[in-house]
Amino acid sequence: MKYQIDNSYVVRQVHTMMFFVAAHWFNTPIGHDLITFCLLLNEVAMLSVQIAGSPLNPAIVLTHGVTDNAHSQADLIDHLSPHFQVFAIDTLGHGTSPAFSAADLADPFEAAATELTATIKEILAYRMSVGALAEPLIGHGHSMGGALLSFVAHNNPEFFRLLILEDPAWLSPEQQDGYLSRGPDMADRYDGMKADPVQALAECYTERPHWPVTEFAGWLNGKFQVDRDLIRSGVVTFSKPWQEVASSLTVPTYIMTSENPDTIADHQAIAAIGNPQLHIRMIANAPHSVRREDTELYHQILADIFLAEGIASGKAGNRTTTEISRRVNTAEPYIDPRLSPIIEQTPPQTPWDLVSLRAGGTRAFTPSTRYAPDSITVNGTRIFNAQHDADTQADTEQPSVTIINIHGGGYVAGSAHFLDEYNHQLAKLPARIVCPDYRLAPEYPYPAAITDIVRDINELTGDEPLILMGDSAGAGLAWSVLAQTDRPIAGLVLLEPAIDPTLSGRSFSTYADGPIWTRQAAAAAWQLYAGQSPSVATMQSLRPQLPRTLVVVNPVDPLRDEGIQLALDLTDAGAPVSLHMLAGTFHGTMKDPVVSPQINAWISELIASIEPLNC
Repeated sequence: MKYQIDNSYVVRQVHTMMFFVAAHWFNTPIGHDLITFCLLLNEVAMLSVQIAGSPLNPAIVLTHGVTDNAHSQADLIDHLSPHFQVFAIDTLGHGTSPAFSAADLADPFEAAATELTATIKEILAYRMSVGALAEPLIGHGHSMGGALLSFVAHNNPEFFRLLILEDPAWLSPEQQDGYLSRGPDMADRYDGMKADPVQALAECYTERPHWPVTEFAGWLNGKFQVDRDLIRSGVVTFSKPWQEVASSLTVPTYIMTSENPDTIADHQAIAAIGNPQLHIRMIANAPHSVRREDTELYHQILADIFLAEGIASGKAGNRTTTEISRRVNTAEPYIDPRLSPIIEQTPPQTPWDLVSLRAGGTRAFTPSTRYAPDSITVNGTRIFNAQHDADTQADTEQPSVTIINIHGGGYVAGSAHFLDEYNHQLAKLPARIVCPDYRLAPEYPYPAAITDIVRDINELTGDEPLILMGDSAGAGLAWSVLAQTDRPIAGLVLLEPAIDPTLSGRSFSTYADGPIWTRQAAAAAWQLYAGQSPSVATMQSLRPQLPRTLVVVNPVDPLRDEGIQLALDLTDAGAPVSLHMLAGTFHGTMKDPVVSPQINAWISELIASIEPLNC
């Protein structure tokens, strides 16, 4: 079978009609641990789909509104995946699905509906191939996604057992004219958001404080990914009168809307149709994004609908999302009392509010100027010369190694100068320290940071042995750079590494709320950094000769298990690996004076072990 990388998940070609992820369906963690597969028809890639949950459960298909994507429904997927197998689709021209062709743009909605129909057929075939129950699907669609699902159900009623349409784009002629006239301006607006994504994210966070924090990153990425030709066309629904489609629906269809003038669907006109399959559920004062405004109430209404329609829960039964996603931990984890003040001193980790996150980091982590580097490049990379012991080495002697020390910050925050004090100490090993000030996401998503670090390696180092080192996201970048540079790498130091965008380790359930780094923060940061791109190095892509590696993890850290697993994988691949875990540490403590002397001692041992190999 053929393997390829798709969003850092291994994708197996099953046959010419479908790609799906070779993964553990029956134990798929919820949250953002979504499995991506691409559907193929006649060997031409079609729509991108993310799946979560077990095929033993009933299936639900999610379609998003215009300019959104599958990931922008993260909270809904999180809620549904314990009870259903969820298929979240990037519709045509959205997310990582293909753009509209010139022929498609003659009738964009018809083209999108055709592709969605083919995708749903493949989902039904896939369900049958894995032994799922042979039953129709549940469909949930928002806005344009609601119009698409209703149109597909109008033409293919056998696909569905139930439709839930969140303020569907069933537009009056006047509303359609409004979309058509605003299309070009909307395209320009989204281009502006792409030019300043931090400001766009901050405005969304301020204007929509009730939204689930897990959906801001997907919302923003959707604006970057959407096909601008579609937006300029202004077409978001079918050309025929919506009443013709609504009156023909033969499956139970629930319309979720409100009296708020921001909503689209005219609930009075819908009621006047008289189709007994149409049921209206009003959510007071909710705007167009009905679900996001009050997710708790929305989820309760969904539960009532499923009960009314006789749809039983899946194998997860009636357990809540929290009960399923987190292990019961009856004992408080041990925290070293000398480190506990760090929890209060560290600013909240909010990748969905980058302005606050970055400003808080600057206030909390800017060191004293007395630790200034020996030189700073035009790109902001900071260089510390080795501090030799005068009793054993001349000051003019070349350092034994250069350490490329990469700062953390979830790929979206942090700065090289935050590490000045630590790098000042690290240079005493002795070692020359090069600390890249790489570009940050989302302004510069993957692979910009990797490109910057490889550039610094090429420009700022010579023939001396090199050690790649990083903390958290910095360790993830060190791991990725290892696969991208053609320079010999003698050693690898990975401190609390963030390398797994699937968040699949057990520790991401046990310590979902931190301290400090959380599951929500990790999911949002990965989406802003990598989106749907391959974002981490894979074992297969690394050089045959793996370097000596030091991995240090914290016992109380959502990142703990991915670091341990990486150490085990490297060991099995033949690398010389040392793995350490210090009692009482948690995320963000590796540079603290309580911990760093031990870390530096292990790095010193690593340097001593590689020197003979480079004589």
